[in-house]
Amino acid sequence: MAPIEPLILPLVNAINDTGLVTTFSSCQAHYGKPQEPGDFSDRTKADVRAYFLPNVPERDVESLILWVLSDHMDDPTQWEAHLTVVKHYIADPRENGVLQPLDAILVFELWPFDPTESDAIKRRVVNKLIQRTTASVREYIKQRQSH
Repeated sequence: MAPIEPLILPLVNAINDTGLVTTFSSCQAHYGKPQEPGDFSDRTKADVRAYFLPNVPERDVESLILWVLSDHMDDPTQWEAHLTVVKHYIADPRENGVLQPLDAILVFELWPFDPTESDAIKRRVVNKLIQRTTASVREYIKQRQSH
């Protein structure tokens, strides 16, 4: 397994610390670096992907999403970089030719508001949003523990 990239690691740790989901994939985004042949990943955005933990009510996960997105909308960084949090359904729920229950993952995506900016500016604004989103998730955890 590859190590978690250092710029996205704080957000990965914060998301795992919620006790709601467990991450399995992340990318800090790679601006200005050439793509390897055969690499078809979208390197223009940072992302964290997580499985829902068993027996966690969906409303608890939605509470986290609402907290983080509301916090982002109240912050001036919303005009520098986008943040989306989506529930992504797994495309092929079949195993051994038998239809399986539909599964889903949670995806945090962070990318520059203006894709025409320089690579240095894109890196700066995405780093700022990673830090801001990490702080927001940490605040959510504190708020949840106090209730």
